[in-house]
Amino acid sequence: MMFENEMTPTSVAAIVVLFHPPPGSVRRLLAGIREQVNQVWLIDNTPAMGEAADPEWKAAGVVFRALGENRGIAAAQNAGIREALAAGSTHVLLLDQDSFLPPGTVEALLAGERRLLGRGMAVAAVGPVFVDEKTGLRNKTHHHRWLRLVKPFVPAEATEPLETDWLIASGSLVRSEVLMRIGLMREELFIDGVDMEWGLRARSLGLRSFIVPTARISHSIGDAFIKLLGVSVMVHSEVRNYYMARNWMYLLRLRTMGARWRSGLPLHLAKFLLVHTWFATPRHKRATLFVRALWDGAFGRMGPYRPWAAQKP
Repeated sequence: MMFENEMTPTSVAAIVVLFHPPPGSVRRLLAGIREQVNQVWLIDNTPAMGEAADPEWKAAGVVFRALGENRGIAAAQNAGIREALAAGSTHVLLLDQDSFLPPGTVEALLAGERRLLGRGMAVAAVGPVFVDEKTGLRNKTHHHRWLRLVKPFVPAEATEPLETDWLIASGSLVRSEVLMRIGLMREELFIDGVDMEWGLRARSLGLRSFIVPTARISHSIGDAFIKLLGVSVMVHSEVRNYYMARNWMYLLRLRTMGARWRSGLPLHLAKFLLVHTWFATPRHKRATLFVRALWDGAFGRMGPYRPWAAQKP
């Protein structure tokens, strides 16, 4: 199943979401992608940024947009995607501010996509193998089974695209016509689960996501890692964990998430709460925010985190 005329010239727009970005990291990212894409959109969620931006962010081939407030990663991605679609881009490449693409990454992603389309695959998105800069670990594929999530590492010797139920957003390449068919990101999620929801929504429509092992990027995930029974477990801040748990609860109502994902969520939530309250500090604050997250998710209180008293009914 093919969506795109093979004779159409390829035009890739990189959408980079910024939030209090260290100037050095953005320069590093731009140095890695300017020669690989046709256009770069920097969408800044940093409150009151605007003219304080680094002049290099507004150089040739780079469009800088300051949203003036933190509207969340999904809204920032959508702002860039809309501009890229309006400009006639055939593909959108989503990136975080702390990602780095070695030369040839985008070319490898496009080549992997062409191979899959040539085999008649209905492709939603393709993404790279990334190596976490803190731990050196490679990313995993995600396969939702009944009552569980299976996450095998991408084998070091792999060369052919590997199917996954969804891709981590940073580094993922999506055709514009796929975005117009599936729709954009869910802005009410604000920050977490956005890529997972979009990937499973695409899957519910018969489109599949793939990791291309010949494309690799460096990326930083999580705030810290702890060792639990000899296994490295990623630990985020208390508020970030709030978003995770809240959004998972909220997504239970969506049929597009699939029955297998929903069947495994209760056990996954229970393990997540245990690990991130008992083995991470401050325990009391984390536990309190988890209770709040489950409440907010169940009742659809979405958007940015706000103190309890500020919530609207």
